[in-house]
Amino acid sequence: MIDVEKYLFTPYVKGGRELHGFDCWGLVLLIRAELGLPILDGPIDANRDNPLAMQRLYRSITSGPLEPCDGLLPGDVAAVFKAGVLVHVAVALEIDGRIALIETNPGSGVRWMHLDRFLQTYYKVAFYRDRNLPEPA
Repeated sequence: MIDVEKYLFTPYVKGGRELHGFDCWGLVLLIRAELGLPILDGPIDANRDNPLAMQRLYRSITSGPLEPCDGLLPGDVAAVFKAGVLVHVAVALEIDGRIALIETNPGSGVRWMHLDRFLQTYYKVAFYRDRNLPEPA
């Protein structure tokens, strides 16, 4: 179980990969590491200001370690698209007995919302899970 409180209100930092500040990809990487999931690679410059790097990130993770999934489990990655381009990522956790997505943005910093609210906030979302992990019982 992850202590979500330690992440909340951490500021958005472009290229951030540490607890003092994250971008959305950095937050996904740290949460997944804390869950004991495989490390994902991706360009360090993948952020909302660099759409080409975001597309490279998307291609690298979906052609390798991640595959599309329907139901969400902790550690699954939510990919948010605008006009067919990856613009944001978040990671699934269980909070209050329900699936939620934890994310970070420049205006809000780190925050979480239950799945239904996340889907209302973002128009086009696809979910991905580790390709080589066994399905939970």
